[in-house]
Amino acid sequence: MDRKQDQVWGIGSSQPSVTWDWEPITDYWKRLGYEPQRKPNCLEIETDTGHVIRDHGSRVEISGGPPTDQQIAQMVAAAKQRGCRDIRFFGS
Repeated sequence: MDRKQDQVWGIGSSQPSVTWDWEPITDYWKRLGYEPQRKPNCLEIETDTGHVIRDHGSRVEISGGPPTDQQIAQMVAAAKQRGCRDIRFFGS
């Protein structure tokens, strides 16, 4: 398997840990045409490009290969919608 497929890219915020209201977060991803699945500590979204997005509230990760520009923009917009003021990118 391609090692890039195993890597995780994402954005995170230094916001203090909070309890998230998952309904507006779920609604955000649904408006983009995704069907998020609720997991114990995140929403999991399978994309039509083979990527998997995991939205933890203060951190949004994507795996399945390098993200597209559109996916990066969606992740940044998700963080901004939650009021994240400083966003850190991680991954390769």
